[in-house]
Order: sequence, then C-alpha cells, then structure tokens
Amino acid sequence: MKILFNIVAFICFIGVIYLSYIPDPSISKLLVWTFFTVFFILLANPSVIQSISFMGSKIELQRVESALDELRSLAKTVSYMILELVQTSNRWGGFNDQQQEKVYSDIQSLLTDLKIPKNEIKSIQENWHTWVEHDYVGYLITHTITHRAVPAERMDEWQNDRETIHKNIQSITTDELRNIFEKYGKSDEQVKKIIDYLEYYKIHKKHKDIQFWNNRQNWFK
Repeated sequence: MKILFNIVAFICFIGVIYLSYIPDPSISKLLVWTFFTVFFILLANPSVIQSISFMGSKIELQRVESALDELRSLAKTVSYMILELVQTSNRWGGFNDQQQEKVYSDIQSLLTDLKIPKNEIKSIQENWHTWVEHDYVGYLITHTITHRAVPAERMDEWQNDRETIHKNIQSITTDELRNIFEKYGKSDEQVKKIIDYLEYYKIHKKHKDIQFWNNRQNWFK
C-alpha cells in the first residue's frame, strides 16, 4: 500500500507542476492538488498515521505532534516549489501579476495558519523576492540596446555598462545602479523612480506601488 500511496502522491505532484505552467491556471485546483499530494504522502508513512478511513470516520494518529511537524515540513517544501514555479513559469508566459500576488498571499496565509516560524517563511519566500528584484533591474536597463537616459554619442559606453549590470543582475546594489546612470549626466526621472522603488522592495519585500510594478512593460515606452 505504501508504494501505491507514493505513486498516487507522485501523480498528484505532477498535477501541481502541470497546473503551475498552463496559461490562466486555476488557483483553487492548484491548492486542491497540492493538498492531495501532501495527503497521500502522509498516507504512505505508517510511522505517522495509525489508521485512516473515509466517509466521516475518525483519523487516529500515533503521534499528533509528530504528524503536525511532518505536515509543516511538507507544506514548507511544497510552498517553496510552488512559489519558484510561479515565478519561473512567468518567464515564458503563464501567471499574470494578479494571479502571482494571489498565490503568494494564499501561501503566506497557509504557512502562517500552520504556525510556521516567520524566519522560515522568509526563507521560503527568498527566491521569490530575488526574481522580483531581478525583474526590476531587467526592466530598468530595458530589453533594447538603446536607453533614453543615455546620450546617443555614448551608446558604446552604455553597452559595456549594460553588460556589466546584466552579468551582476542578482547582486548589483541600488547605489551602484545610481552611479552608473548618473555618470551619463542628468538622471532620468523614471530611472530614479525605478531604482528608488527597487530599494524599497529590497528593504520591505513588497512593492511601493503595485500599479507601477504591474505597468513595468511600459516603463520606457
């Protein structure tokens, strides 16, 4: 039976991955498949569960606290993977901004309800924030070689700076970004705003202006 439950859990997990990548995914279906993944993993663990029956019968646990610890551990792992899937799937289309924020909020509420320590929740969310900060910088330097904040006659110099930013996109600081743009003369107000908002996000782990973020495709249009 343990093998069967593990197989079913694996199938459910594949369902979670599939729902994470399809366009316009159903958040409720994603959460349901995630629940069944965790449920069948628990069923496959006889050291935690003594007996389980369906249709309203009582579930008896050998070690309630141990079972809760296992559930918290599984919830943390699954939550981490879902957050990573939501962010990475959006690289090629998938979740829109509103759906991403809902998944993030729902998972944070779930982990809080399970009494996961705040420092562990922050650890789960860390890669999510890294991707967001990555996108702030990516949209700041734009997807084209030219940039309106850089004089045309200094475009060759900008290409080198742009390549440096791109190579260090995960680690570059807001002060370093300011210094790069300021050397080209009067700083563009939009550039200053983006860097300020990135700095705010790095500190608070939330957007200063969610509408401004959602309109990032048009920052330099």
